Amino acid sequence: MVAHVTLLAACVLPGPPDPAVERLRLRIHATRWVAPWIWRSEMRDRLCRAVRDGRLSLPEALEREKKAEAFLTRGEVGVQGRDVLRLAHESGWRAAECEFVCLSRLLGVPLVTLDPALRAAFPADAVAPEAVLA
Repeated sequence: MVAHVTLLAACVLPGPPDPAVERLRLRIHATRWVAPWIWRSEMRDRLCRAVRDGRLSLPEALEREKKAEAFLTRGEVGVQGRDVLRLAHESGWRAAECEFVCLSRLLGVPLVTLDPALRAAFPADAVAPEAVLA
């Protein structure tokens, strides 16, 4: 499965746990999680916001980045820029989000996201965590 940055963030950022995300997280060894390389920048943006908002200290953010990396051991995959640009142009979505969708299509596996708008925009590709657990 392709892990969207919202899923990865839910696994490492402070906040109330999502039961479906927790069940998926526990299955990490049974399910290979992959993501496009851009997940790192997207995660770092979220970690920086958490530090600026006072939800995390910088040392905590650095530790949580390591934790997020552990979810994707050998699971970072590149996608074709032309595919991302075409999809972003056709859909009106940010290229960063389209990288996740393109990877899902390339591998023929679902994109697991907590973003309902992304799921609505790409219903053939993007699913909620509950859909993978069913």
